[in-house]
Amino acid sequence: MSLWNLQWLLNSFIGRLFGEENMNNNNWHRSGNFRTECIRYCSGVDLNCGCPKRDVMRGGCGSSLLSKPERIADMIAHARRRIADTQFTISVKIRLNSDIRRTVELCRQVESAGASYICVHGRTPTQRSEPANHEAIALVKSVMRIPIIANGAIGSYQEALQVAKR
Repeated sequence: MSLWNLQWLLNSFIGRLFGEENMNNNNWHRSGNFRTECIRYCSGVDLNCGCPKRDVMRGGCGSSLLSKPERIADMIAHARRRIADTQFTISVKIRLNSDIRRTVELCRQVESAGASYICVHGRTPTQRSEPANHEAIALVKSVMRIPIIANGAIGSYQEALQVAKR
């Protein structure tokens, strides 16, 4: 299979999984039929709700979705209904909210919707070079049942071990 064909297949697959209309920030839940045979080409998908790029956020995607936790949970639930096999991972990448309670609530909604795990970047969408708040990620991890992956400002194996100990 050519790289172009694989890219087209994955884009089509992901659009149908989360709902094609979501790619344009519209009524994504009304997407067409999903062809489950596409899952043979990958073992999971990750919904990136952590991208802080302005052009991505302006389109209603990336970290702009952090203010709409119910929408993220709906996308996860939509995908999980289409692929009930728990061996197929459906994960979400997010950034911290300035109010940690909102981050915890988002993670709880995503977990309840059927996410396999959550990757939490230790900065808010407006932070770029500030130190990552790994303590906040540890707090999120302490209240969740699904795995939480720490992300951000981990530049070495030693730093990864330090973050993992939290």
